[in-house]
Amino acid sequence: MVFCSFEFILLFIPPVLILYFLFNHLRLIKLGNYLLIAASIGFYAIGANGFLHIFLLSILLNYYFSRVINRFRELGKTNYSRIILVLAILFNVLLLGYYKYENFVFENINFVFGTSWEGKVRELPLGISFFTFQLIAYQVDSFRGYTKDNDIVGYLMFICFFPQLIVGPIVHHKDVIYQFKTFRRKFVNYKNLSLGIFLFVLGMSKKVLLADPLTKIAAQAFNDVSNLTLIDAWVNSVGYTISYLLLYAEFCLFLAV
Repeated sequence: MVFCSFEFILLFIPPVLILYFLFNHLRLIKLGNYLLIAASIGFYAIGANGFLHIFLLSILLNYYFSRVINRFRELGKTNYSRIILVLAILFNVLLLGYYKYENFVFENINFVFGTSWEGKVRELPLGISFFTFQLIAYQVDSFRGYTKDNDIVGYLMFICFFPQLIVGPIVHHKDVIYQFKTFRRKFVNYKNLSLGIFLFVLGMSKKVLLADPLTKIAAQAFNDVSNLTLIDAWVNSVGYTISYLLLYAEFCLFLAV
């Protein structure tokens, strides 16, 4: 489910927003938090293609790593917390490396030694690069003492938050968690709501009306490179670049706001 799909715009985001603010209005704050976590995991599960268990396993193990790091810090055993940090980073890097580079490794081994080994990875878990680096950043923040007061609910809200779960940006815990815990932010702010709708519509328009068509045209051209002239190659290369610049500009605008 992508953000510009009818399923997201009409069936997913309206009930999630309405129920979340309704629960908070009724002072059912915990229920609102649980709703946000469930909606985020459900959002991931819809496009996970059978990899939901990998995502859940990763986030739960990383929560355990962070708790151990914080515990050793409280006991003043910095060297032990540093060792756990290294182990957590290794776990995340190896998990990412397995899914992204297993086939690459086997292809090179087969090329060098003339073997015919085949990797088992056929596709990547959805958003694995983004949530893996987000988890690594969380472990570093734990080592620095920024997550010591964070419970499992706050952790899941930070890691699983659906707007940035599968496409980023990668953010630090200390820069986001206060937005979930600040009481006044749990109620409707019509100025922020209207600004958010404006930015969403602006970004979706750039993607659907400009970036996607330019990317599609460039892809068609580069699928038949043997028939490209020099001018065609330059035009399609520039068009492809512009399509990503449009998305990047919208991303920078989102961060600035």
